[in-house]
Amino acid sequence: PHTPSAAEPSVADSSVADSSAAEPSVTDADPRRRSYVEICIDRSGSMQSMGKIPQKQTAELFASQKRIAQEKNLDIRISFTSFDDIATTFIDNTYAHVAWNFVETLDIWLKPRNTTLLIDTILARIAVLRTRVQDYKATLPEDERDTLVTSTLYVLTDGQDNQSVHS
Repeated sequence: PHTPSAAEPSVADSSVADSSAAEPSVTDADPRRRSYVEICIDRSGSMQSMGKIPQKQTAELFASQKRIAQEKNLDIRISFTSFDDIATTFIDNTYAHVAWNFVETLDIWLKPRNTTLLIDTILARIAVLRTRVQDYKATLPEDERDTLVTSTLYVLTDGQDNQSVHS
């Protein structure tokens, strides 16, 4: 079986996500204009007081990234991780228009439980983001390596970390 490299889009295996939905469609996006978006949402027990706000804000973020990709002709790749005492990446390096298909599963992926692994999760996802950008630039011809490649990290949390090794 094929294991996607850091530069290829995929949807992480999970009992919720249908990985067959991750097949990219043909797009007119300029492949040299790429943006990597990491979305990390706290699902620890303390987030229960926020109600459906995390799901709503995450859905809005997915929608805005899909719209930006279409309007600005960008290749936007989204990764989505939720965390409590365990970080789980449900969507990994997936085209923005494909990531949108999983909005209906946010209630499951963000159901509050357990403690908070905030700092360790964020550090791990920043490392993934950095590697993705470096790996992508390495695939470009030398004279195009100054191409526009952006990376963005979104975090939604109540800010309390009680599980990370790093602090």
